[in-house]
Amino acid sequence: MKNLLAGCAAVAALSMGASAQAAVIGLDGSGTWHVQDQIMNVGDTYNDIFVALSDLTVRFTDLYVQGDTYSIYVNGAFQFTSVDQPHDGTFISDPQTAFDSGKYSFGTLSVLAGDVISFTANTIPQGYSDGTLAVSGFAAGVPEPATWALMIGGFGLAGVSLRRRATRVAA
Repeated sequence: MKNLLAGCAAVAALSMGASAQAAVIGLDGSGTWHVQDQIMNVGDTYNDIFVALSDLTVRFTDLYVQGDTYSIYVNGAFQFTSVDQPHDGTFISDPQTAFDSGKYSFGTLSVLAGDVISFTANTIPQGYSDGTLAVSGFAAGVPEPATWALMIGGFGLAGVSLRRRATRVAA
């Protein structure tokens, strides 16, 4: 199944006009961060194409220096642009720390299995020739604790009502 999705993603990536050297990175929901550090100009698309191998929540964040912002596309359709966050100039190289800090541009979107996610550089800080982006996929659709409690309670009530049902005796 994963090979089929990766194959479809590769065809989709090629049909979107991606460069011949584009790598297809499957986002599997494990939460593993993929760090992309590429020499780019504003308007360039990251060489790597990201593909959701299942329904996911995709997270991305800027790293290292303030000022990188990105346009995010799913299956070639524009979704939104990340917003540069003002911060104190702290150097952060760990993607999860950068994402959680709120000090770097970041974003979250939900995608379906087989969706192709790509990023274009909007801004790169003056004096820098590269943009650094970290991308990760997290499993989608994990129920909230209240949802689990409601579901378990419903099963309990169904069990109680079945147990209390009167049985008829044949005469």
